[in-house]
Amino acid sequence: MRKMKKKTKKKIRKGILCTLTGFLLITLSYKETLIIEKEERKIANIEDGEIFNYVDNEELMDILDKGTGVVLVVNKKTLVNTYLDLLYDLKGDNKLYVYNIKNEERVLSLNENNEIIVTKEGTEFYDKLLTKLGSHVEDYYVHINDEKTIKSEYKTLYTPSVLFISDGKILYCHYLMDNYSLEEKDIIDAYSLGYDILES
Repeated sequence: MRKMKKKTKKKIRKGILCTLTGFLLITLSYKETLIIEKEERKIANIEDGEIFNYVDNEELMDILDKGTGVVLVVNKKTLVNTYLDLLYDLKGDNKLYVYNIKNEERVLSLNENNEIIVTKEGTEFYDKLLTKLGSHVEDYYVHINDEKTIKSEYKTLYTPSVLFISDGKILYCHYLMDNYSLEEKDIIDAYSLGYDILES
């Protein structure tokens, strides 16, 4: 009888320990969520303060027709904070816009024979945008590995790209190719040049 009581107590202790462990994990997860939400609120507050604005397709075209400002083009929301911080520190009185091209862009990849295939077709708007950007678009290269690429028949706008625009005219464009990175200082120098050109 005593042995059964001891076993029962052990089970109860294990149950309490598991409950406490689960509670601790939930608490840590909750704190992490709060941190993420805090960062998102920070960005939201910046937007609310009109320091930058997200733009849709129509608004982007309007800027490219007659607008003035700086447009950060991304295809991942996770990239916004990184490059927005750099641009914001340099922006002065210039308007700052963010455009997410993810749902519009054409995506290429390689099949098992290293032949280029279209993984995702670009939208009609995407082709219209590339035409509008003219000489600021680039040949679309697909990476085989870190050292070798294959040139496709398509053009693309690599992201993140930053367009410095005055009265609908693109004065300067800076982009980073996929699988290619620069030191933060080099990116800041490039963005500084864009702002200098825009303000001259």
